Amino acid sequence: MKNVYLAQPTQLYDDSIYLPSSIAALAANAEASPDFRNNFEIKELSFLRGAPTDLIRDWVEPFVVGLSCYCWNEQLNLAIAREVKERWP
Repeated sequence: MKNVYLAQPTQLYDDSIYLPSSIAALAANAEASPDFRNNFEIKELSFLRGAPTDLIRDWVEPFVVGLSCYCWNEQLNLAIAREVKERWP
């Protein structure tokens, strides 16, 4: 099985945390496909903000990484992508 990681670092407003609807919809749609389920495994969805190294600390051999990008998380997503490329060229 090939590992798929999806991340949508959210913007925090006061005590509110916004759930990752875009990556959750993508994961649900992918999981509906038998071909996908037989070849790939979507790991735990990431949606909390943090340092890129902390966000990917527990990832194991990602085959695909999907980052849901908004204006408030663009730079964080670019940093995550750089860290992933460095760790798993």
